[in-house]
Amino acid sequence: MRKRKYTKGPWHTGLAGVFAPISSERNVMIAEVWNDENARLIAAAPDLLAALEADEAAFAMTIGDGRDHATRARRKLEATVKARQMMRAALAKARGEV
Repeated sequence: MRKRKYTKGPWHTGLAGVFAPISSERNVMIAEVWNDENARLIAAAPDLLAALEADEAAFAMTIGDGRDHATRARRKLEATVKARQMMRAALAKARGEV
């Protein structure tokens, strides 16, 4: 797995920008943004990435791992449902619905 070079989420919107927590009391500005729609989309980036990675992992479960078909199918379904929930939450955040 490649090392991530971005500031860990969750990110949130604030006055004229997108921010990420760097401690329990302090935030750092990730991007200066003057448009609420752009700010929401940028703030949702870590959530969107996590949802896509979860979906990719669920898809990878279709490859045999020595378990019986029913067990693989159940695990894949559970992982897919979780990934889809993450995607819906990330999309809602990006759209400003939450």
